[in-house]
Amino acid sequence: MIYRIVNGAGQYITFEEFTTPVYKDGEVVAFQGILRNITDKLKLQEELEYRITHDSLTGVYNREFIERLIEKYDKN
Repeated sequence: MIYRIVNGAGQYITFEEFTTPVYKDGEVVAFQGILRNITDKLKLQEELEYRITHDSLTGVYNREFIERLIEKYDKN
């Protein structure tokens, strides 16, 4: 599960949670899980997506982006 919360400073923090049930005699008695902050990972992903779709000098969409967009709408 991925969710986002706001901290006391008004900044959004994104968390990823993996939860597994714990069984005893065939019944669920508890849950154990891992919670990790993935905010930096998402920021890096957004930056990389921007870099591969925009010209580094002008900041406008590059040819690769336009060709993928045309291909997408051509199929639909």
